[in-house]
This record gives sequence, structure tokens and C-alpha cells, in this order.
Amino acid sequence: MKVRPVLRRAAGAAARRLPLGPLLKATGAGAPLVCFQHLVSDEFVAHVRPLYRYCSVAEFERDLEYLLKHFVPIQVEQLLLWIRGEGKLPERAFLLTFDDGLREVAEVVAPILIRKGVPAAVFVNSAFLDNKELFFRFKAALILRRLGKGGVTKGEEEGLRKIFAPYGGFEGDMRRNFRAIPYARRALLEEIAHVLEIDFQQYLRDAKPFMSSDQVSSLQEGGFSVGSHSIDHPDYAELTPEEQIRQTSEDLDALVSRFSLKRRLFAFPFGAKGVGSRFYESAAQTMHIDAIFGTGGWFHDIGRRLVNRISLDGERPPPRAHLTQTLGLDWLRKIGG
Repeated sequence: MKVRPVLRRAAGAAARRLPLGPLLKATGAGAPLVCFQHLVSDEFVAHVRPLYRYCSVAEFERDLEYLLKHFVPIQVEQLLLWIRGEGKLPERAFLLTFDDGLREVAEVVAPILIRKGVPAAVFVNSAFLDNKELFFRFKAALILRRLGKGGVTKGEEEGLRKIFAPYGGFEGDMRRNFRAIPYARRALLEEIAHVLEIDFQQYLRDAKPFMSSDQVSSLQEGGFSVGSHSIDHPDYAELTPEEQIRQTSEDLDALVSRFSLKRRLFAFPFGAKGVGSRFYESAAQTMHIDAIFGTGGWFHDIGRRLVNRISLDGERPPPRAHLTQTLGLDWLRKIGG
């Protein structure tokens, strides 16, 4: 039995039962709560649902009700002043952010937030904007969806095995192999789609998974902040420092030019794991990034202008239990190294 996962589960269960107020005081977590999601929908979104669970409209409004009762919403500009040490945030400040530039943010999320007066930031990928290209993980999701609906014929299975033969063949369940295809081998997804007769370009035209430039501009007019999420969403842990910087700087420059952005904001795709000092030095000195958003929980690294975030996607308990568990585990990691 592995001790660390057992301790984590026990600590998480204990933290869920703690009141949030005393836990905030005990941990010294006076920093703002920053959350991230990808979309909200009552529909089955075929390019997302095989990968992770997202909130329904009712669940999203439940979360908002809790946050507005116990926290104070802030604008990105207030957060930036706090990062620079030029402004003080209200007690229990919170900020919502949304990654990947999915159209449900404009069509479902934005009307709710505007009605409730809640600011937010959206992080988009220039390669996906206006549905020019499909995210490689979404391609994997569509393949998984196709397998789940009808399986494969003998001929299709033979074709798929030929594709994987140079990489040692399949290991275990075929679907697990497709799900695990990394960014560096994303071209395999096109080969798999050809065998299974999946047309990604047709899906882009029909489903329009991403926001259009006009929708992003409308969000700006509605008070939303816009930032970069890399060109085409690689895992930065798989990239060289040079490529990490290129993915970030070129995407930022494209978005600043397209939307006349006043602030240079960036959110890591998949998180900040594998990113070293060279990237952060370039972010401050060359790319002139005002704030970087990660996925590391509640505690922030202000020296690097790194703001960590808590996910509101996926299978999780209701907001109070989710936040207390996350804060408790973050605190344990912090004091335990």
C-alpha cells in the first residue's frame, strides 16, 4: 500500500469537514481565490465529455451563489495592482477564469456572469480562434466517442495496429492508448481519424467548438479580460525552454494585435510543471507579462507573478467542501515541502 495517497485521502476527508473561515485564518491564506473552468453546458459536448466532466448551468449557478455569499468578486486589474504591491484587495477576494476559448463561455457563461455582475478572464489559443484548428486532446475525445458508440471493425483494428506498430503496439486497452497520445505525436490522431472515417474539419465547421473573434470582442465590451493560453495548447513539460517561450510570446503578440489588449496575461495549458527560471525571466524581461496563471491551488508565487488557480471542473464535492479540502491539502504540501 502506498502511504502518501492514503494520507492524502485522509487529509482531504478531514479538511472537507473544517469550516472555511478558521481554515483560512489558520493557514494564513489571505491571498485571493482564483478559479478556472473550461465550459458550462447542459448539453453533451462530444469533444470534451470523454475527457472530463464540466458543470451544468444549475451547478454553475450553485457555485456562484456560494462564492458570492462568502467571497468578493474582483477585476483582473485589481489583481494586477495587488501583485505589484500597489493596491489592497478586499478580504476573501475571488476571480473566475476560463481556459481554451470555448464558445460556451460566450453563449452560456457570459450572460450569467454579466447578469450577476461578476468579472472574469478568458484565455484563448490563437490557433483555435475562429475554429481554424482543433485541439489535439479534442481530437482524441472524438475518437474515444466514436469507439464508445460502435467499436471497430476487424479492418479498422488492423489499420489502427499498423499505426501503433512503430511505437511498440497497443498496451492494454486501445482507448487508453488513444487518450495518452502526447502533443509531440499528435499527428497520429489524424491517421487514426482517417482509419475511423472521422472528419475533424467537418466537425469544426458543424460544431464550432471555439469562440469567434467577434465573440471575444463582445466579451471585452462586456468587461471580460482576455489573455493567452499558448498557440495550440501543448504540455509545457514536454517542450524545450525555447519552445515554451515561442508558444507564449507569439500567441500573446497575436492576441494583443487582434484585440488591442492593454494587459499581457498568460495561463499555462495543462499547468506549470516543467517550467524553469528561464521562462519566468523571459516572461518578466522580454515578454513583459503582467500576470501568469497556473493550476497549483490557492497559494501564489508573487515573485514570479504566478497566480495559482483551483479547478471547478471535474468530479468534485460542492463548493464549500471542495475549497476547504483544496486549501487544507495545499497548506499541508506547503509546510511539508
